[in-house]
Amino acid sequence: MAIDLGLVSLLAVAGGSLAELIQLLLPKWVWITTVVPVAIGMVISVVPVAYFFLSVAIAGRTVGKALMGVRVVSRVVYDSSVRRG
Repeated sequence: MAIDLGLVSLLAVAGGSLAELIQLLLPKWVWITTVVPVAIGMVISVVPVAYFFLSVAIAGRTVGKALMGVRVVSRVVYDSSVRRG
């Protein structure tokens, strides 16, 4: 969990730094200096949920779990001889 938290924090800091860089580089009168940081902030707020949900849904584990050798598996065992209606 600490590895995943560090990775998500790194992504959030990188996004925030990008927003600040855009504000510094573009002139103040350009409307994009307001829109881009707000958009990046909205994306940053979704990153943790998307990271955990999508990585477990797609691969069965997050990057931290993969480094530790942990995987999410189902406890349900399906019997192919039993037909479902």
